[in-house]
Amino acid sequence: MTKKMIKVWAGIFMLLAGIFVGNMGGVQASITEDIAALTNMWKRIEKLPTQAEEMINPVVVRPGEQASVLKTYTFGGETSVFSAPIHLGSSPEVFLKVAVQGFSGNIFAKVGEAMVQSSNGEFFVTCRQSGGNEQKLLILKNAADSGKSYTISVTLYRYEVTPPGKVSLKAGEWAKGYKEGNGEYLYKIKAPSDGVIEIEPGTDVNRSSGGALVKTMLLNSKCKAVSDESYSNEDDRAKYCVRKGTWYIKVTDSGLFQFRYRFTKMKTSKNVKQSKAVSVKRGKTVKGILAAGEGEKNGRWYKIVLPKTKKVTVSTEVSVGDINDYSVYIYKKGSSKPVSAVTAPIRFGGSVKHSMSKKCSLEKGTYYMKVFKRNDYKKSSVQYSIKWK
Repeated sequence: MTKKMIKVWAGIFMLLAGIFVGNMGGVQASITEDIAALTNMWKRIEKLPTQAEEMINPVVVRPGEQASVLKTYTFGGETSVFSAPIHLGSSPEVFLKVAVQGFSGNIFAKVGEAMVQSSNGEFFVTCRQSGGNEQKLLILKNAADSGKSYTISVTLYRYEVTPPGKVSLKAGEWAKGYKEGNGEYLYKIKAPSDGVIEIEPGTDVNRSSGGALVKTMLLNSKCKAVSDESYSNEDDRAKYCVRKGTWYIKVTDSGLFQFRYRFTKMKTSKNVKQSKAVSVKRGKTVKGILAAGEGEKNGRWYKIVLPKTKKVTVSTEVSVGDINDYSVYIYKKGSSKPVSAVTAPIRFGGSVKHSMSKKCSLEKGTYYMKVFKRNDYKKSSVQYSIKWK
């Protein structure tokens, strides 16, 4: 190693200590201070023996599509700096995934104006047009690896902006796009029956640590919102309970989005009035949904008959939603005032609860159970089961 390189490396380690933020498994790194000093240091680094490669160009893609190009290089042992120009094309931004093998210690790199450090040899960087249509990837070889060769893999992902509008989407079909500005991105879907729509996010290389993520909202056939914004990731997916008919999924994220939906059919009854209540025998479990957009007037009714006075336990569970989202009121036949209610206990924070029950003493006779959401919970979705014993 030359004295010049040793001097540069000594300056680098003094300057970079405590300034670079490592990517800790692939999180995009960032710099918080001493930008001017770092910029000057990189100007010195670029004067070291450099392996210059040809420009990496993104492939041509249609609006809303994702495409990538992979280049693999051998970073020779006699050079200190790896250099490869990046061309952004017409995309608003592109994403780089860089993996380095054969190194020891840390990897220091610069892409455009972004300076990164990696302790595991992998990092992700976003290149935006604001930084110029052509930007340069620079990787500095660790001083301890002088004379060694690295293997460098560079994957360039490109996306085109998707024009806003309405698009029909079938279950299992991927919706892919890049959202920019305030335009509406609506995906029209057909629910063949009552059931549950589940949102599955696609892969996003720019969110390497948290995995895929998409933010959506459910609209009715008149394009009116019937849910709040919901995040879907690999572990927690948005689920919307719906009735048979036409619905829209609205993407509310900015930038890249990818998702598809799965529809699960639910066998439901038309028990929307007390006169159409479904009879439930002791110990039998019945299931139903309270769809997004429904309130107190859209409750479901069930009937139980007690041959004698006894203590009864009514229990209910949710597989979609929270027990705070709905209630069960019990009415005696001929009365408009509930004799008992199954409601969620008051709680402050904590995890989502999925079950609740109520024990009550009921006289001989016929009773009706109404399962409903209060009007202030209209935008929630509930898939429930209920039984009594």
